[in-house]
Amino acid sequence: MSCNDWIQVSLPSNCTEEILPDLILEGALFPNAVYEVEIFHGINSLGNTAHSGLIGLTLTVQVTNLCTGENCWGNLAVSDHWAPSFDCPPNPVVLFCGQDAGLVPPPPLNDNCDTNLTPILFGEATESFGCGAVDGIWER
Repeated sequence: MSCNDWIQVSLPSNCTEEILPDLILEGALFPNAVYEVEIFHGINSLGNTAHSGLIGLTLTVQVTNLCTGENCWGNLAVSDHWAPSFDCPPNPVVLFCGQDAGLVPPPPLNDNCDTNLTPILFGEATESFGCGAVDGIWER
């Protein structure tokens, strides 16, 4: 019985993934065997389910053949590759001459695994209507 030495799991949209023996073991599973998968962070057992709290950690995963007691170990990395998304308003935000565009909050940002996101402004464009220092259409 041998385990893959490095396994990377990308979490699905619900942000949890049960780690099954065939993901960890190299080669075919033994017929009629019963396996147990256990994820460890240090000496702490975390069960057999990867979730958002494990993103970015290097974990140890153990598979045990419960019929023979034989086991093997590997490393597990958990990641989230689902991009966050904005809930952009259907209509542009209208600012009148002299209003500060910096006071307009960004649209809500959603992510399947991370609820503590901070949007970052990478750029903006304006279209001037000629009514002062702060005027026109701003795109963020």
